[in-house]
Amino acid sequence: MWLYDSLQEQAGTPAPKENIICDAWVDHDLFMISRYDINNVYHIHQDFMHVFLGYGLMDLNPDTTEIIFLDSDAGGIRKSHAIWKQAFSGFRTGLKHSDPNAPNVIRTIRDLASEKFEEKGNVITDAYGKTRKMRNLCLRSATFSVHGGLTLLSRQKGKISQCDDAPMLRSFADFMLTRLNLPTAFPTLTDPFNPAAPRDFRLSDLLKSTDLNVAQFVSPNVPASARLVAPIIITFLTRRPVDGRSLERTISNEYDLIKSVNSSLETLFTLNQVRRPYLLRVVDFGTIPTMREQIAIARESDILLGPHGAALVYSIYLPPHGCLIELQHPSRRNNFQFRNILALTGRDYSVYPVVDPLRNIQEIADSVAVAVAKVLERRID
Repeated sequence: MWLYDSLQEQAGTPAPKENIICDAWVDHDLFMISRYDINNVYHIHQDFMHVFLGYGLMDLNPDTTEIIFLDSDAGGIRKSHAIWKQAFSGFRTGLKHSDPNAPNVIRTIRDLASEKFEEKGNVITDAYGKTRKMRNLCLRSATFSVHGGLTLLSRQKGKISQCDDAPMLRSFADFMLTRLNLPTAFPTLTDPFNPAAPRDFRLSDLLKSTDLNVAQFVSPNVPASARLVAPIIITFLTRRPVDGRSLERTISNEYDLIKSVNSSLETLFTLNQVRRPYLLRVVDFGTIPTMREQIAIARESDILLGPHGAALVYSIYLPPHGCLIELQHPSRRNNFQFRNILALTGRDYSVYPVVDPLRNIQEIADSVAVAVAKVLERRID
């Protein structure tokens, strides 16, 4: 009520308006959003969550609803458009949607109005024979939404969340995975025995097509007849400059860290005669062609490891036994959003303060081995 009262005080009592003559109608459901930040995958996910909540509140069907951007849609991470389309905007109509060279286009409010008016010739003749330019577009079912930063992905103003369970956040993750035709992460009341990915999902063609900068695949030191097929997948999310631009929170001795992690894992797997292999890989999401593939990489990973950055938001798609290990730069020591995401979804999380170059390589490598040991106990496939 505080928001309603505040807006009412600011806006005052609306002045009476004469009846509006509708020059054109839009009959299908619309969800209009002014996005917060289109250059950052973390904030893009905040907008995804915002729309997910809006669809639930308004009982909207993503297959019969069209997303409309209220912002200019200039620049930003263009690959996110495919996610907007597949997850939220199943209704497709209009000239921009029919362009074969732009299959993932999302219309702005300007596109919507101009296309509707163009369909009717842009002018209208009134009862007195006078013509005028069309200007009144009427919407039969429309929800207007402005990102307010108040979602379960919020930064909590530098506070650690006291909540240890958020069904809504888990529902959001599974909604996104389902809409993208990827395996869900959490068991549900209607499908309690579906926590694991299909056998052919791990080391899938999608994974094999990924350009891995550094990859180490280690077979178990046990007889072939005793081996398990599905590997433990540890994904290091690197931060590297794009287009020659400078980038903070990079790790200059990253290769030394990967070597140390691999050494710790080899020791763990050899001493315990682990029956399954592991895959240790370094992935630069900046080189991954689609956001769906980025999400799939996180979903098939058992452990995500990397410096603080927007890409860690993909930890929301980890399997239930998954773990995030965050390497936190001093400039981000009061950012707890990733800790909160993992806590709210019941997964493991560790954080290590770092500077560049890394001075605590062995400590981090040992923590990865500990996390992998926990995963080995929980994996059910």
